[in-house]
This record gives sequence, C-alpha cells and structure tokens, in this order.
Amino acid sequence: MGTASLSCPGSFRLITRKPVFDHPKDAHPLTRFNHARVIPMQYQLERLTKAGRLEQIGDWQSLRLFCVEWVNFEPKNPFAWLALGNSLRRLNEPEEAIAMYQTGLELVPPNPVEFMGFSLSPGPFWFGLGNAFFDVGQFQKAVDAFLKCIEIDPDVSAIWNDLGRAYMNRTPRDSQAAFKAFRRAMDLDPNDITSLKNLGLVYAMGSLKQGVDQVYQLLLNMDKSAAELFLKEARHILASR
Repeated sequence: MGTASLSCPGSFRLITRKPVFDHPKDAHPLTRFNHARVIPMQYQLERLTKAGRLEQIGDWQSLRLFCVEWVNFEPKNPFAWLALGNSLRRLNEPEEAIAMYQTGLELVPPNPVEFMGFSLSPGPFWFGLGNAFFDVGQFQKAVDAFLKCIEIDPDVSAIWNDLGRAYMNRTPRDSQAAFKAFRRAMDLDPNDITSLKNLGLVYAMGSLKQGVDQVYQLLLNMDKSAAELFLKEARHILASR
C-alpha cells in the first residue's frame, strides 16, 4: 500500500481569526491590505462574505468564477488570491492554485497583522501552497511550505498532520519526522481521528504491531467505524512487510 493513503482533514476556510485556522463563522476581516496601507473598503467585505459563503457550501466552480472577477476588481487583495487558489485546488487544478497562493504571498504582510480583532496572516497561504505542492507530488516543497506555516501558527493540529503526510511521501521518506509530526498533532488535539489514524499507519509501515493495536483501541473509543477501517488498512500494510 502506498503512503498516499495517509489522511488529510481537508482545507480550511478562507476567513481567519487567531489561531490562524480556527475561527467562528462570522469572522470577517474588515480592511484591505494595499501597498503597506490599510484602506477600509466596505465593498470588499461584501465580496469576502460571498466568497466565504461559497467556500463553506463547497460550490467551488462558482467560487472560481467569482474570484476571477474579484482579483480583477481588487488585484492587490490577498484574500481574493487565497480564495481563487482554494477553488482551483478543489477543482483538481493544483498547478494553477500554486500560482495563486504565491501571488497572494507577495501581497500579504510577512507576519499576522491584527485589524479590529481580525487577522491578516500568511498562514493560510502557506497551508494552501503546501497542500497544492503535495497534490502535484512535490513533497519537499510541501514540507517547506508547512514548516513556514508552523512558524506562524505552531498550535494547529491539522498543519502538523499534513506535514507528517509530506514527510512520509517524500524521497527519502522520513518516518521519524512524520511520527513526531503526527504525535504533535495529537498533543494539540487528542480527539483528532485523522492524525491518530496516520500515526497508526506509521506504526504499520514500521512493522510495529503493538503500536497498531494501541491506536486501534484508542480509535474504538472515538469512532468504531473509523477504527475498523484503520485496522483493515493497517493489517494490509503489515502483511506486505
């Protein structure tokens, strides 16, 4: 079984509060970052709200069409490029998404900036870029992007999970670094089934049946269906060793 089976929790929403990837539904930046100046723009809030709504319901094609117009209206708005990158990645166009995230990173300040209680941060751009690099098989670049993201926000379990996946898929594979990443994800969120499953698969790839059994027992207490699916996958890996 290939390492690509390691699980990813999915992408994060467009709008952020601190911590970078964890926010209430009503969290919306109220300002525009443009040439190192903050310019209040009410119309941008309306566009941002619409983009967030489309992303929340998973209407990626509509989001893409909307964001193409948005970046034309506001080419210096990093959130527009972030949303466009997210839509392209969800539409299985990761190469194009990479370019959008990189454009956004050229516009966003290098560190999170607070505007009226909201955060404009490069974190979501690095996260999206890391996953897009992963999607095209550029795993070392994915590792580098996730590490950049962790520098900004080290306390989000999903970033550590995806960093672990990148370590397991790159050449040469770094199982030890992946193990540490998944463990860190679990330390941050003990109820994170995705990271726990990935930790168990690292045990399986290392022929550590006792570790697999421990993860299985933990998963049984969290989600029986997920536990059985994990055990089937882990046994297949163990049998192939």
